[in-house]
Amino acid sequence: MSPIHTRVLTVISLALYVASLTQAGFYTGDEVPVARGYVLLLIGWLSVLTGGGFSWLANPLLFAGWFCMGGRIYSGALASFMAALVLIGTLPLVGTAPVSTEGTPVEITGYGFGYWLWAISAIFGAAAGFSGASLSKK
Repeated sequence: MSPIHTRVLTVISLALYVASLTQAGFYTGDEVPVARGYVLLLIGWLSVLTGGGFSWLANPLLFAGWFCMGGRIYSGALASFMAALVLIGTLPLVGTAPVSTEGTPVEITGYGFGYWLWAISAIFGAAAGFSGASLSKK
């Protein structure tokens, strides 16, 4: 791949992430979305503190990956994006999320379009990191 492919993959990753912030992240009970992605980004760190899982920590890893891409630290970017993808994948394994002010976890009954865009943004980021890493070894 050429350097332009690496940049295009990075931009796609960022665009998918931004799009995920406008969509429902997951559903509980009556299939009503809990919140849009931007709300989950702002308050999701509470789930880490209340034992609701660690998937929210994928967000700082995605930011670190994009920062590394900007600095052409491709191996760091690849590691960040891959770790983010693993953490994103833990949300279905946990299956609950604290959505009330008391922090009581409720069962997640479905995943919104925002969740899938979030995951795909990490995949494109990892592809960008891999592309950049393979180019820098030549």
